Amino acid sequence: MKYTFLFTMFFTLLLSSCSRKNVIIKDLSSNVDEVVSLEIRGDHKTIIPNENAAISFTVLAYGSRKVQTVYREGTVQYTKDSIIRYQIPTDLIKDFVKICDETGNALANNTYSALGVASGTVKRFYARCGDVKSPELTITVRQKTDENYEEVVVPVIFHLLVPHATNGPTYRSSVEYLEKALERASDIFNRKATTDPNGGTAKIIFRLAEYDKNGIRLAERGKNTIQLSAAQGPAATATPAVQLSTYKTLILGNYLWDPNKYLNIWLVTMGDISSSYANGTRSAVTSAPRYITTSGNASKLLGVTMAQSNIFSASMVTDCSTVGIMLSWEAFFNPAAQGTNEFELSTYLGQFYGLLFTDYNDNNRDVNNDNDYCEDTYRYNSSYFANIYKNNRWSGEPANGQYDWFTSFNIMDRYSRKNSITADQAKRVRAVLDMCPDRWQHKSTYAFVGK
Repeated sequence: MKYTFLFTMFFTLLLSSCSRKNVIIKDLSSNVDEVVSLEIRGDHKTIIPNENAAISFTVLAYGSRKVQTVYREGTVQYTKDSIIRYQIPTDLIKDFVKICDETGNALANNTYSALGVASGTVKRFYARCGDVKSPELTITVRQKTDENYEEVVVPVIFHLLVPHATNGPTYRSSVEYLEKALERASDIFNRKATTDPNGGTAKIIFRLAEYDKNGIRLAERGKNTIQLSAAQGPAATATPAVQLSTYKTLILGNYLWDPNKYLNIWLVTMGDISSSYANGTRSAVTSAPRYITTSGNASKLLGVTMAQSNIFSASMVTDCSTVGIMLSWEAFFNPAAQGTNEFELSTYLGQFYGLLFTDYNDNNRDVNNDNDYCEDTYRYNSSYFANIYKNNRWSGEPANGQYDWFTSFNIMDRYSRKNSITADQAKRVRAVLDMCPDRWQHKSTYAFVGK
């Protein structure tokens, strides 16, 4: 008992010596004099003069300090003085740093909008902290894009393939959840969810279908629930390749509604249903259009191989994922994944309407250093820059090449905010809507009126 008592007293004293009142917090503040150099970065180097577009700036501040290094050679000891450069935490100097234009005027909230500025105008910005200035960053105001498109409405039907209890977990969804997902997609395709400096609008609205394939009003809008039997669908333990093949066969034979009247989206219980490269986790399968009219201009859709046809019907479909989108239940209904790199419905809607992934390393798709055929999207290598702030130096360029940092808003980027398409991407989507008969669901009102 005596030893137990002594140990308890020692442990109590040890804890008390580490209590909060004995912890000394050093002064972590910084001042203007500590800053010796500045770097400035912007969301992009071009901006469209519209009401949504804005460029936010980021400043990196650096200090320097003289340090002494002690080293030994044999029995002789030497000291060496050197200057180290270190980054000052942003929150410590934010009150001292200002973003200014070429006239010396400071920007409010470190943000620039080009609304009302003439196209072709070149603006220059720099960061200032006391007497220290950063090199200038040049921003060019783009030509305001012609967005005089006719708004189109795409009828969407979600087929919920619910697995049998013996094949895997069961799932359910509310109409409200499905509607919310389409509202976000519509906002992204109409530049309502972003401040992307180069953001565009395709004037495309995604809306839940009201009537089924037989012209009967749906009990729940946009929702076709299919309870699979034990014999239908793959077991949860099946390989992804087997799962994908099984579902494609099942859907093509039973659950493909007329692709001239509906955009079909199938929800299936698979953790990984992609048989090819996809952004984020592999949680969806779809493809670019397969057909273009005989009068269509294929040069507007470089990177997509299409056959010529002025008509399209379900009898021409051999793979359901060419006329719809297969989604993983697990990704679509995971709140932590929505709107992140793990999953974004708009990414696959973009792929469905002919947009290409921006970080795909394929030199055969390289035209003027542009691998998605949209000049206002940056080409970059996501293997090296795994965050929403990237630079467009490709891995094959000289290591001392100039880095162009930018912020990723784009749904077709890998690591990104995924809340925008660019103006050039919007043009590409509209070209698909005009020329590709297997993407003409918007031309039918059947899903909304039942006849």
